[in-house]
Amino acid sequence: MNKPTYSIDKFLEKVSALPVVRQMVNEEIERNNAEVLKARMDCINRVQALEIEQRKARANVDSAEASLKAAEEKLTPYKIRLNAASQLLSEVNGRGQAAGQELQLTHGEGCVSRMFLLLTHLHDHCKTQISRLIEDLNPHYFVEGRLSFRPVHPSIKPALENQKLRLQAIEQAFSTAGLLVHANMTPIELKTQTDALLAAVGYRPNAVESFNDEPVL
Repeated sequence: MNKPTYSIDKFLEKVSALPVVRQMVNEEIERNNAEVLKARMDCINRVQALEIEQRKARANVDSAEASLKAAEEKLTPYKIRLNAASQLLSEVNGRGQAAGQELQLTHGEGCVSRMFLLLTHLHDHCKTQISRLIEDLNPHYFVEGRLSFRPVHPSIKPALENQKLRLQAIEQAFSTAGLLVHANMTPIELKTQTDALLAAVGYRPNAVESFNDEPVL
C-alpha cells in the first residue's frame, strides 16, 4: 500500500485559502496602503504649506524691492548733487595743487619749504647729539654683563650745554619761520630771510646739502 505524498506548495495553498489567513493578509495590505497613503498626504500637506510660505516670502521681497526703488528715486536728486560737488572738489583740488606748485617754483615759497625741511633735519640731529653726549657723561657702562668705568672727557659737558642752547635756538627759529609762510615779500626777500634764519642756527649751505651729512657747528 502506497503512502500519501505531501507537497509544501499545496500545503501553503490550503493554508492561504483559509478565511482567517486571507483576512489577516487583507488587513496587512490595508495597513500598508494606509501607511503609504498617509505618508503621501503628509508630504503633499508640507508642499502646500511651503508653497503658501513661499508666496508670502515672495510678496515680502516684492514689497521690499518696491520700497527700495521708491527710496532710491527720492535719493536721485541728492546723488546728482553729490556727484556735482565731488566734481567741483576735484577741480578745485587740481587748481589748488597747480597754484601751490606755481607759488613754490615761481614766487619764492620753495625757499620757505626748504627752510622748514632743513630746520627739521637740524632739530633731529641736535637731539641725537644731546642723547649721545648724555650717555658719554655717564662713567659707568657694561661690557659682557660686567660693570666697567671710563673717564669722562672734560669737553663733553660744555659740548652738551652748547647743543642744548642750539636746540633752543632751532625751536625758536621754527616760530619765526612760521611768519614767512605766505609772507608779503618778493622771492628775493624771502630767500634773504630764510638764509639768515638758517645761518642763525649754524647752517652753512656749502657744508651741508644732504640729510646724510652732519650739520656743521
